[in-house]
Amino acid sequence: MNPNDFKYPRKSAIGSFFNVFLRNRSLRSFNRVLFYPFTRMKLKSEIKEVVFLNWLVPIEKAQSVVPEHVQLIEFQGQTLLTVLNYKHGNFRPNYLSFLKPVFGSPFQSNWRFYIQNNLDFGMDKPSVYFLKNCLSSSSYSIGSRLFSNILHSHYPLNFDLSSSNGIHTSTIIPGISNSPDLSYMAAE
Repeated sequence: MNPNDFKYPRKSAIGSFFNVFLRNRSLRSFNRVLFYPFTRMKLKSEIKEVVFLNWLVPIEKAQSVVPEHVQLIEFQGQTLLTVLNYKHGNFRPNYLSFLKPVFGSPFQSNWRFYIQNNLDFGMDKPSVYFLKNCLSSSSYSIGSRLFSNILHSHYPLNFDLSSSNGIHTSTIIPGISNSPDLSYMAAE
């Protein structure tokens, strides 16, 4: 199994359905054609509680988890791994802003390397390479699998994010999903 395949965080009938539905290669090809217009849709959110976590990682270890042709930006034998956690505010298609209160405010965590190029997308300029992405909402995670060609999200068993008095905390518990596992407390 590919570590970026969708895997529901706990065993259940609905989880088994989504595991099969979202991993089926012929359905994925069909979805890309069917949902292509939605991939061009502009989304809007009032983002809050943003925390960047950064680590310098040895370039050899980092290079082993990205495709061979992706060139990581290097700093003296190391590259930057960033984990970006934040809370969406009424995450929605831009054209539905008049229905803003109807839309949810999930937490999101994306894990990225900074790269010189990404020839998969014809980019010969600096960009980001997403390793993992997860959302605290099953509907947003599944929606990203259906409507995005690039950033396929995972749905963890539990995802908490909070900020109070200059202290930021987050916990991501993957369960049996392919979500990342994370726990931190950071002060401003």
